[in-house]
Amino acid sequence: LARFTSLNGLSRPEVYGYTDYTSGLGMISYANSIKKLKVGATLKYFFQGFSENSGTMEGAHGSGINLDLGAQLKANNWLTLGASLSNALTSSLGGKFTWAKNNFVENMPSVLKAGAGVNLFGENGLKNIGSQEAIFLLDFEKGIAGSNTPILAHSGIEWKPVKAFALRFGI
Repeated sequence: LARFTSLNGLSRPEVYGYTDYTSGLGMISYANSIKKLKVGATLKYFFQGFSENSGTMEGAHGSGINLDLGAQLKANNWLTLGASLSNALTSSLGGKFTWAKNNFVENMPSVLKAGAGVNLFGENGLKNIGSQEAIFLLDFEKGIAGSNTPILAHSGIEWKPVKAFALRFGI
């Protein structure tokens, strides 16, 4: 921890303490395929803590759990559709992070994502152009369950002019 002091018009940090912070995440996943549909789930266990010299967070530690769900459908050779729900458990179902020091509970917002991948060219693409491959991806993301976040869009393309080299562009 530091505060800034001014000496001859220059700001310099003055150390008055320190903190150690730990954070970790453990996960257990399971997935299965049913014909053209793939489904999966990941149970997540979070933990974090602060050292004894951490100001207002001195000696604080906490933990929490949540669940991610996902599905992917291979619609045909060139089109794949997918969706995921991150932090699917609500607080009432145990999806929260609790600080042991003061029993403060942090909720974990749920996020829904849906998207598609189109093989433009390649062995399973709309067109076969030698050994080249290109995949166009588009997905949308939205916080749910009371979230007022806007819908986010992500798009990108991966082009492999040869098997050993890929270029990726996205926004």
